[in-house]
Amino acid sequence: MVLYLKISIFDYMHRFLKCFIWILLVLFSAQNSLWGLTKPAYEIKVTAKTCNSISIKWKRGDGQLCLVTCSKVWQPIGIPNNGGSFSPNSYYGLGNDVGNENYVVFSGIDSTITVRNLQEDSLYTFRVFEFDYNPFVYLTQSIPSHTDSTSHLVAQQSNTVLNACKNRNKVLFNVTANADFAISGYQWIFQDSIIQSMGNITRRLPAAGNNVLTMRILPDMGCKMQQFRDTVYITPGAENAVFTAPTPACTHTPNFFEVNITFGKVSQTSFTRKWVFDDGKEMTTSVGIQENKDTLPHSSKLIVYSLKNNVFSGCSDTFGFNYKLLPAPVFSLGSDTCVSKGNVLPVKSPIVASSYLWNGKLGNATQFVLDSGKLILQVIADNGCSYADSIKVQYCKPNGISSVLNPQMLFALDLGNQCMGLYNNGKNTVPMAIYTTNGKMLWTGQLPTGETILSNIPTGVFIAKPISSAAFKVVMNP
Repeated sequence: MVLYLKISIFDYMHRFLKCFIWILLVLFSAQNSLWGLTKPAYEIKVTAKTCNSISIKWKRGDGQLCLVTCSKVWQPIGIPNNGGSFSPNSYYGLGNDVGNENYVVFSGIDSTITVRNLQEDSLYTFRVFEFDYNPFVYLTQSIPSHTDSTSHLVAQQSNTVLNACKNRNKVLFNVTANADFAISGYQWIFQDSIIQSMGNITRRLPAAGNNVLTMRILPDMGCKMQQFRDTVYITPGAENAVFTAPTPACTHTPNFFEVNITFGKVSQTSFTRKWVFDDGKEMTTSVGIQENKDTLPHSSKLIVYSLKNNVFSGCSDTFGFNYKLLPAPVFSLGSDTCVSKGNVLPVKSPIVASSYLWNGKLGNATQFVLDSGKLILQVIADNGCSYADSIKVQYCKPNGISSVLNPQMLFALDLGNQCMGLYNNGKNTVPMAIYTTNGKMLWTGQLPTGETILSNIPTGVFIAKPISSAAFKVVMNP
């Protein structure tokens, strides 16, 4: 038991002596370090700054290394503890915190640093600590510091559409800026170009629909209002209009003018059109229809209206087109005429043409008419133009009417070509006889109600006698 106590006391004394010697060595080393760190860094200056960064430089003290902290101006100071090693990061808030949100932004032998990730238009305090390492001992007396603010920029961008129509649009792009740094210019980035300017600009935009643009304030200081993105809507319009005239285009004929319109393809938009001819005629059909009676040059136009959601947008485009017509073979068949029953009526085209169409059928220059009805002649000239005219053909009326004893019952009419027409206007069939003036009977028979045609009757004067009535004279004119 006694032997065990002696060994334990001896072991305790040995350990105590070792600890004491180690403490003396640490104190001696620390004392030597403190004696060596007497000169802090000095002349901290800002060399550059943006809206989110500040660059500083300083002159070194007598430490082996230096440590730089950054804090918001209203935060209390933070002091690095001796013996501690702190990891730096030039992005504010990512390095070690030595206390009170004083973040280490630099640790090393250099004397410059750019601190990023700062807030715009905010005050920050920078402190430089000289230190030795192995062990880490920091000079915390007469700590140099510098306070400065990041840059600020207050800007506003807008646009004013002076004319929103595609083919003549004009947009005023506005910008106002207030900054604590000199603005060297503005950069406008459009879909088709990049424009540098010292202020507002006015220009046309290249496309219909939504035009996206970006405006940048130069130089790039990383400010929140350094860049603006905007959209300007331009109403689509007709890019082109190609007219197609009829072939041939002739006078005295309704001519159909067609047009192929190239229109900007933008959703929710469409267009309508209006034809305006030089005689004042207007129409809103897809095809223009116009008839002229001369071969003079004519100037007309087409107006294309731009719609958005089927409502007129206020934008329109006008296209002019000219045309000149070929002469049509104008003629007249004359007044309506008649044909005697059983006879043939020749109708001749009054002009010479390439083709003749009688009631739609190809024929010769002369048409022979046998019956009553409407006769239409269309002629086609060598230039391809056509013209048509028509007449009505009726059966010929009598050349003469005799004196009639009972005109409500009987009368005679001459149809020509040795034909006599007798008409019974009564309700009953009447026995009838026709004699020459010298008493020779030419015909006898029953005359039914309605018209009866007698042929082979020579020209002259005859006596018609109903069997039950008095005779009356019939004159067959030559």
